[in-house]
Amino acid sequence: MIRLTNRLYAYLCTTALILGCSLGLNAQTFQGGVRGIVTDPGGAIVPTVKVTLLDEATSEQRSTLTNSSGEYTFTSVNPSTYTVRAEAPAFQKFEEAHIIVATQGFPT
Repeated sequence: MIRLTNRLYAYLCTTALILGCSLGLNAQTFQGGVRGIVTDPGGAIVPTVKVTLLDEATSEQRSTLTNSSGEYTFTSVNPSTYTVRAEAPAFQKFEEAHIIVATQGFPT
């Protein structure tokens, strides 16, 4: 009887280990993102610029502000084609169209 209990215990532990390891595999995603740095014509970084990401297929949009290093990031972006717009007072509006975000892609 002890031998059977040890086998059952070993089986249950092995099964729990396999299931526990496989749970992490579900965390993979198909989404990508977009990131960049905003600079002025002289190459200096520009903080607090409003950057908008527009999905060209659905017209859905999201906005963020650049950080103190002029960087912006959009995460959890569905694969599609996008337009990025950047706007700040005293600067000319910038727009880049037809940016393709592929599955797990992260164009800059």
